[in-house]
Amino acid sequence: MREEKFNNPHGLAVDAQGNLYVAERLIGERFVRLGKV
Repeated sequence: MREEKFNNPHGLAVDAQGNLYVAERLIGERFVRLGKV
């Protein structure tokens, strides 16, 4: 897993494979996949 820094995270999701996704409010928004948890 890698280290990420967020300014304005507003949502989390975990898929069936255990990957963690973070949604961040920026211009155009950003979705980051961090890997298995």
